[in-house]
Amino acid sequence: MNFLKSRKAEKELQMIFGLFILLIISLVVLSLFFKFTEKSSGKLEGASTEYFTKAEKEKAIQACQVLCDGILDDNTLIEFCKKTQAIDWNGDKTLGGKVSWGKWEFCEDTIPCFVLVDNCQQGKYDGIYCKEILSNPDYNSQATYAKLAAGTAADKCGLCSDCSSLDCAANWRCKFGYHE
Repeated sequence: MNFLKSRKAEKELQMIFGLFILLIISLVVLSLFFKFTEKSSGKLEGASTEYFTKAEKEKAIQACQVLCDGILDDNTLIEFCKKTQAIDWNGDKTLGGKVSWGKWEFCEDTIPCFVLVDNCQQGKYDGIYCKEILSNPDYNSQATYAKLAAGTAADKCGLCSDCSSLDCAANWRCKFGYHE
């Protein structure tokens, strides 16, 4: 009879040991699963942020292109010239930072359409032409020109301010004479 009791106790110990091993294996598998999902969600979040930033840029450029294509008279030209966009261009979740895009540098909170669409109607309407139109007293748009020339309080994003410096060549304000 003692023999049967010792075999029964041995089987119970084997079952407890087996369950303990199974518990350890389960914890390792769960740990690996959570590490994998954490990495995947980080990659997914980065990809979605990049996608939405790109979509926001394209939407702003398209809106400016529509204004450019719609220039038929002085009124539509003024609307194109005075329109600005505010875009989180670099995807850092803040507006107002300095951004370089192609040949331009600008602040995210004030991006003129003539910078985003710098070849409007084969270059006919560029920043210099817009400056002439916006500063013309006949068009009552002095306030718009002054705002673009001075910038906003948030527009102090570190754009080069010494337009005589070669480092400022990419600053749209210097390039088109809005720094005066």
